[in-house]
Amino acid sequence: MVNQSIWIGITVGVFFAGLAIGIVPNVMEKTMEEDTDLSNLEEVPNKTITRLQPDELFDSRTLGFNQVVIAPPGQTIYISGQGAFDKDLQLVGDTMEEQMDVAFKNVKSALEAAGAKPEHVVQIVMLMVDYDESYLPLVQKERLEFFGNDNLPASTLIPVPSLAIDGMLFEIQVTAVIPLNNP
Repeated sequence: MVNQSIWIGITVGVFFAGLAIGIVPNVMEKTMEEDTDLSNLEEVPNKTITRLQPDELFDSRTLGFNQVVIAPPGQTIYISGQGAFDKDLQLVGDTMEEQMDVAFKNVKSALEAAGAKPEHVVQIVMLMVDYDESYLPLVQKERLEFFGNDNLPASTLIPVPSLAIDGMLFEIQVTAVIPLNNP
C-alpha cells in the first residue's frame, strides 16, 4: 500500500513538473480550447430566447415576469443598477412611480448603447426602498409596458432599507443576451 502511494505521488509530481516546464501538453488548456470552440454554434437548434411558464408554478405573466428564461449562445450584456438619475447624476423624481419611470428609461438607453432591445433582457433585479405590496401594481405596469406580454424576463424584487444615494427609492439591474445570428 505504501509503495503504491509513493508511485502515485511520484507520477503526479512528474506530470505537474512536466506541465510547468512544457514537456507534457497542458491538458487544461486543451480542454478550455475545445470548450470555447464556437464554430459549431450554427448547429444550436434554438437561437432565440425561450420564456417558460411551468404548469407546476403560478402563472407570473400577469405580474410582469416569467418563471424561467433560457438564453441561447450569444453576447451577454450586464447593465449596472440604474436609478432615477439624469446625465449629470441629479436624482429625478420624488415618488416611486417617477423614479421607476426614469430608471426604466435609463435601462433602455443602456440597452441601446449595447445594441440590445428590451426583448433581449433575460433577467432583472429590482431594489425598492420601503417596499410594501401597494407598489406591486406599479411594478407590474412598468414591466409590462417596458417588455410587453411576450418578452417578460425572469425577475426578482428585493425590499431594502436604503440605496446608495439618499433619496433613491428604486434601482434596477439588468442582464440581456443578444442571440448569435440575431435577426
